[in-house]
Amino acid sequence: MNRLAAGLAIGLAVSITLPMVLPVFSFPHPSGPYEIGTLTYHWVDANRQEVFSADPNAPRELMVQVWYPAKGNSSSPRVPYMQDADTIAPVLARLYYVPEFTFGHLKYVTTNAIPSAPMVDDKSSYPVLIFLEGLNGFRQMNTFQVWNLSRTATSSWPLISRVPLRRWFSRMGTR
Repeated sequence: MNRLAAGLAIGLAVSITLPMVLPVFSFPHPSGPYEIGTLTYHWVDANRQEVFSADPNAPRELMVQVWYPAKGNSSSPRVPYMQDADTIAPVLARLYYVPEFTFGHLKYVTTNAIPSAPMVDDKSSYPVLIFLEGLNGFRQMNTFQVWNLSRTATSSWPLISRVPLRRWFSRMGTR
C-alpha cells in the first residue's frame, strides 16, 4: 500500500508541476493599427539539387512564411504557433537533448495571425524584410518580434521568414 501511495503522490506532483514548467502560453497582442496576416509556402525547385541530402536526386526545398499587415477583425480565426508541431517538437527535443514531451505542448498554442487574410491596401507599395532564423533556427522562433515588425504603425512591412528544409532536418537526423 505504501508503494501505491508513493506512486500516486509522485504522479500528482508531476501532473501539478508539469503545466507550470511547460505551460500552454499565449502571445500578447502586438502593437499597431493592423491585424497580422500570414501565408506559408512549401516551394520545391526540381531544377536544383539539394546539397544537404543523402539522395543525389533530391530537389531543393524551401519553407517560407510571410507575415504582413492585414485587414481582419478580432473574431477572425487564428493560425497555430506551429502548424507542424508533431513533426518539429521531437526534432527540437533531439537538438536540445531533452525528452520528447518537452515541446509537445506547442501544438496547443495559437497566434494572433490570421491565415490568408487580405493585405491592407492603404499604400501603393511596401518594403519587404527577410528574416533568417540562423543556426538551428525554425521559422516560428521569433514570432512576436516578426509580428511587431509587420504590424507597427510607422512601418507596416511584409516580412518573410524562410527555412531550407533538408538542411534543417538533416542537422536533426530526420527526413
